[in-house]
Amino acid sequence: MIQELGFFPLNGREEFDYLRQFLNKEEFVTPGPWYQQEEHLAEQCLTSEEYGEIRPILEEQARMYDVKRAACFYQLIRCSYGSGCTSYGCQPFDIRRTFGVLWEGSQRLAGTVVENKDFEALIRQYDREDAFFYCDPPYFKTEGHYEVVFRPEDHVRLRDVLAGIQGKWLLSYNDCAYIRELYEGYQIETVKRLNNLAQRYKQGEEYAEVFISNYDTAARARERPEQMELSDVYGFYP
Repeated sequence: MIQELGFFPLNGREEFDYLRQFLNKEEFVTPGPWYQQEEHLAEQCLTSEEYGEIRPILEEQARMYDVKRAACFYQLIRCSYGSGCTSYGCQPFDIRRTFGVLWEGSQRLAGTVVENKDFEALIRQYDREDAFFYCDPPYFKTEGHYEVVFRPEDHVRLRDVLAGIQGKWLLSYNDCAYIRELYEGYQIETVKRLNNLAQRYKQGEEYAEVFISNYDTAARARERPEQMELSDVYGFYP
C-alpha cells in the first residue's frame, strides 16, 4: 500500500476528483470477473510465448486490486475536508509524511483479530471476567453522518448489553442530557477535545464529550507507588 501511495504524491482537486470517480466506478466490481475475461482473451489471441509473458502481469494486477482501492481511499481521507471523502480539503499535504504511521499501524495490527458483526453479538461473544471493551458508537443525534445504520433504539440496546456483561467497559459519547440520563448510576467523566472541523474558523474551539464506565478509571493511578522526595525525608525543600 505504501508503494502504491508513492504514485499519488500530488495533492490537487483534479487528482481528488479522479480518485473519487475511480472508487465510485469500482465500488461493486471485484477482480475475479475481469481478470478471468482478460486471461481468457490473452490465451485465445496470443501465442504461447506471449501468453506466458503477460499472464504474470495479469495476476499481479488482480492481486493488487484491493491494494489500489485501499490506497485511493486513504488518499481521499487525508486530502478531503473533515475526512469525509466528499469534498476537497484545499490544504497542502504530502501523503508520504504518513508512511511511518502506516508502518506502525501494520505492526500494531499484526497480532489482532478484526471482526465485523453487530455490537451485541460481538460483546456477548468475547465477554469474560478479564475482558475490556472500549465502545465508540455514533454520537446521539449525529447518526445520519455515518454510513452504517444506527437507530435511536440502538443506544438503549447498547446500554442494556453493557449492563449485563462480566468484563469492564469504557464508552465515549457526546455530552448531552439524554446520554447522561441513559447511563445514570455509572461513572461519568466530562472531557473536552479540539473540534477539528471548526479549527479553520475558530482556533481552539472545543467539543464536549463524556467517558462512561462501569469501573473506577482512576483506581490504577491511585495504586501506583509514589516516588519519595527529599522533602518527605528531611522536611525541607532544596
